[in-house]
Amino acid sequence: MLSLKTQGLFFPLAYKIFQKTSFSVNGSVINETETEIEWDIEDISSSDDETIIHIKTGVHNIIKYNPQYRQLIEFMCMFNIPISDLVLVLNKTGIPVKVKNQEEIYNRWKSLRLECFSQLENDETVRPILDAAENDFNNTISLIKKTPLYVLFFSDVYGQEVINNSSLFTLPSQVFTGKDVTFKSSRQIKDNKDGHLKLSIDAEGVPNEDFRKLYNDKFKHLFQDTSYLYKNKLRASYSYDSKQGIIESCQAELVENLANNKMCSKQEFEFKFIKEEIKVWRNY
Repeated sequence: MLSLKTQGLFFPLAYKIFQKTSFSVNGSVINETETEIEWDIEDISSSDDETIIHIKTGVHNIIKYNPQYRQLIEFMCMFNIPISDLVLVLNKTGIPVKVKNQEEIYNRWKSLRLECFSQLENDETVRPILDAAENDFNNTISLIKKTPLYVLFFSDVYGQEVINNSSLFTLPSQVFTGKDVTFKSSRQIKDNKDGHLKLSIDAEGVPNEDFRKLYNDKFKHLFQDTSYLYKNKLRASYSYDSKQGIIESCQAELVENLANNKMCSKQEFEFKFIKEEIKVWRNY
């Protein structure tokens, strides 16, 4: 049974995150990106019922992308600014339940919208994006709960037995835009010795009832009437410091397939706790 113990930790705790995404249709890669992110955990404070964790995003660089999407990518990257400084309240199992600095996030969004997007308010293609962001940054916990980076990093592993433990979570579909997919997951302990707890998670998405109709209406003609077959699977492996309870590393793969792989979204994630860098930095 894991528990977070902050005594002896040197803050900030630095994590490096690598994310790779690709989207293919009929075997041809339409878009592929690689992103490097750095998170600094500024502080963790725990009580019996909740944990408060303060995260600041340092580096957030897209290091590989299709040049023809450059303007779109630069535009979308600006939406990372409001949550670059984030204070989350976690329940006793480690799941985010509240954004403690919600007002600050919303104020940052309002400033960003006024300073950078005011000339685009009447653009019919951009306005829905701005309106969606308005909702996300006014109720940020809903965004956090279905963003893969946060879903992977904040797993319900604390204060309970994790052998064969199962849970539900939601992630957005990359194939059916605007639709969410509920995942049912199972978790197993792979190893628990030498101060390290290693876990694996297998999760499978349950397709919405309207996915088949959406496929027939939008995609079937593209794939020469290939039969509808939808799969959405997440595989992840974790290593935790069993003494302190913090994540040491996580590798994950999220693959969404439609029509026998005729359309495929693949996302890969790697989280790494940079212990050595913290120790060196603290010695200066």
